[in-house]
Amino acid sequence: MVLGYTWQKHLATVILLSLSPALAESAMAREQWFFQTLHTGSGAYNYSVTEDAIRIENTGNGGIAVASAPTWKISCYRPGDKLEFITDLKNFDRSLILAILPTHSTRVAAKPKSTSAELIKGLPCNRLRMEDGSTYWVPEGIKGAPQIPEVIARYFNTANISGIPIRIEQPEKKLTEQQKKRDIERRKKSAVPWLNFSRSESETKKRITVEFIGWKKVPYKASDFEYPKGYKRTKDLKDVIISTAYRNDLIDLAKDFASGSSDEQKQKK
Repeated sequence: MVLGYTWQKHLATVILLSLSPALAESAMAREQWFFQTLHTGSGAYNYSVTEDAIRIENTGNGGIAVASAPTWKISCYRPGDKLEFITDLKNFDRSLILAILPTHSTRVAAKPKSTSAELIKGLPCNRLRMEDGSTYWVPEGIKGAPQIPEVIARYFNTANISGIPIRIEQPEKKLTEQQKKRDIERRKKSAVPWLNFSRSESETKKRITVEFIGWKKVPYKASDFEYPKGYKRTKDLKDVIISTAYRNDLIDLAKDFASGSSDEQKQKK
């Protein structure tokens, strides 16, 4: 009996040792990256990325989006309201918000015109120059599923490139003063209410639409990429985009405006 037990213990040790490289490799694959970005017109966003999942957090309005393998469904949720919108990756695009875009768009992978290396804030990056004149910066050496950059492309309506865009520069547009004013008004009318327009128009020739703020490697945290549980689900993404508190503020503002207009009409009479 003792000999049998010793043999079984030895076999278990051999199996464990043989699996240890795979376990170590799996542990290494579980590293997590954290990126801070500032989007012109919409504020600060944090990306948490691992090899098979991504989390996007809007620090301004508290909204969070998560997508992970194997389903790659995109869940947009607001912890404060316990409200969630979830859909398949292929169905997630601007048509969910804009009524003038009733059909879903196909996100074809975009190939760069040229590539060069660049160090940004201590992070080795590839600088991708696209056919349309825009430039994308993506970190080197981050292995991840192709669905990760597609999530970002669909979320922000940017090019579906091979990598995580942490900085984006759009091609220069020569506009007249009248066109600039019209562009600013168009942005204000078409944008989501929480957006910050303090940086919506750049006076420089370069149009940085996504600025890279910082990065770090952090210990892998599975809960960062979990889909929310126990949330009420909505079929309208706009319900999640605009918080209950903000909607109430808009209603109060509308009431005040209506009341003010009514008082003004009475005074004219």
